[in-house]
Amino acid sequence: MLIVKLQHKNLVRLLGCCIGREEKLLVYEDMANTSLDAFLFDWAKLAAIVGGITRGILYLHDDSRLKIIHRDLKASNILLDEEMNPRI
Repeated sequence: MLIVKLQHKNLVRLLGCCIGREEKLLVYEDMANTSLDAFLFDWAKLAAIVGGITRGILYLHDDSRLKIIHRDLKASNILLDEEMNPRI
């Protein structure tokens, strides 16, 4: 329920979850342009993407009612929508 309450243009929307005995599954919205690790060598796009990542992290740490720390921030966990906006 905590994750569902977080809403920001640079956060991936959580669609559902399932917690079984040994398995846990989070279902997020589909992103058209895969993840950031596919674009790490295009410096012009990367500069714009980093700004969006920064805004998303700032929201989680300072602007949200809930204080969230993203503990697995890496290029493959930054998803990109159809307009190349990053989602964490």
